[in-house]
Amino acid sequence: MILSLAAALALQAGASVDPADPATVIAALQERGYRAEMSQDGAGDPMVLSSDSGINFAVIFYGCEENANCKTLQLAATYGFDGGKRPGADVLHEFDRAHRYTRTYLDEEGDPWIEMDVQVKDGPIEREEFDEALDIFLSNNGRFLELIDF
Repeated sequence: MILSLAAALALQAGASVDPADPATVIAALQERGYRAEMSQDGAGDPMVLSSDSGINFAVIFYGCEENANCKTLQLAATYGFDGGKRPGADVLHEFDRAHRYTRTYLDEEGDPWIEMDVQVKDGPIEREEFDEALDIFLSNNGRFLELIDF
């Protein structure tokens, strides 16, 4: 009885993704077969680096208190055009008008970004919600790559 209760609690604990616990993000990505590597952004906040079919993306943590206990997540990818023809803002506006949930922009160097906030309110979210957000992001990211001819 105690063993089955412990197993049930372990399964239940694995059924959520918590911005305050980057290990839950890593586990969710790895369980879906994605590479997931712990890193940090320029401010020292957690960031998880991953890839889908050779295309890199990141899970960025926001609302952190002293680089921990983060409150929200964002999925993001950027594409550097080394000397190639970069897409213009008009191309990105066209994409944004046609695709919900994600947004695109050009950074200071003119390289395109795509990002999507993961809706998190007051603590962990169900694993299904994270998976759905990830699916939407990756699908739109694939369409974005086609549009910018990367």
